[in-house]
Parts: sequence; structure tokens; C-alpha cells
Amino acid sequence: MKIELLYFDGCPSWQAGLQNLKSALQLEGIKAEVNLVNVQDDADAIRLEFLGSPSFRVNNVELWTETRETFALSCRVYPTSEGMKGWPTVEMLREKLHTLDKLVA
Repeated sequence: MKIELLYFDGCPSWQAGLQNLKSALQLEGIKAEVNLVNVQDDADAIRLEFLGSPSFRVNNVELWTETRETFALSCRVYPTSEGMKGWPTVEMLREKLHTLDKLVA
């Protein structure tokens, strides 16, 4: 399983997103390395179709898809049960991993 967290250095939220992702993987019993993808500039953002930091991809599938025509270095927000946050909760990540697992099976 290929797991990526896409981010840029100026984002204040990617490290919390990484910790929640690691917790979700552990709780799901998924032993996989998380590959950090540092998006350097707008050219990288366009090439990677970067939706904002942090973004999460499993086997090249974006966990929170968006239809977008432009891509740039930006922060991303997620609607959580506690309001808008800069990263998804552990529970949100677990749900996405479950859904993805069912699609692959």
C-alpha cells in the first residue's frame, strides 16, 4: 500500500495531519510507510494536482477529492465534528481507509 501525505513547508497543519494518519493506520492494523511529499512551488502543485496541505493519497487515490482547475501552494481545511480544522481527525482518516479498502477488495 502506497500512502502519501502532500504538504508544503509553510503549512502549520501538516504535522498534526501526519500524527492523525499514523494513529489511524495503527488503529486499523495497517503496516505501511507514510511517504512525505514536499510540494516546493506552484509548478510542483500543478504537476501533482495538489489540493492543499495536508493532502492524503493512498495508492495514488486522493482521500478527499475536489474538482479544481487551478493548483497552488495553499493550506487545506477539513469539516470535522468540531468545526473546520486544518487536518482531518483520526476517525475521519479511519473511515476513508475503510472505504478505500472496500473499493480495492
